[in-house]
Amino acid sequence: MRYSKILTVVLVACSIAAQAQSESSNRCADLKSAKIAGVEITNSELVPSGKTIAPAYPGASGIGPLPAHCRIDGMINRRKGTWNTASGFQLLFRSQMSGTATS
Repeated sequence: MRYSKILTVVLVACSIAAQAQSESSNRCADLKSAKIAGVEITNSELVPSGKTIAPAYPGASGIGPLPAHCRIDGMINRRKGTWNTASGFQLLFRSQMSGTATS
């Protein structure tokens, strides 16, 4: 059940991201309002090209510069009560594809 929800989120995000490549940057922001049972999208934003990611720990190398992309953060199966638990996810989709898998 949990994996089917993850797959649903990925498929919905992929289809919207594919449409967003040819449309305005508002499509990325519109993902935050998507309604999927058991899934909460906490953030969706268009990140401009050139962004770098800081090293995860001292001595590690940073990542970047990255191409422009849509960043989607969310939670699956959030349960509230004595123990607040959920499975978090983050998806990154390039804003424009070059047509090759290596560039």
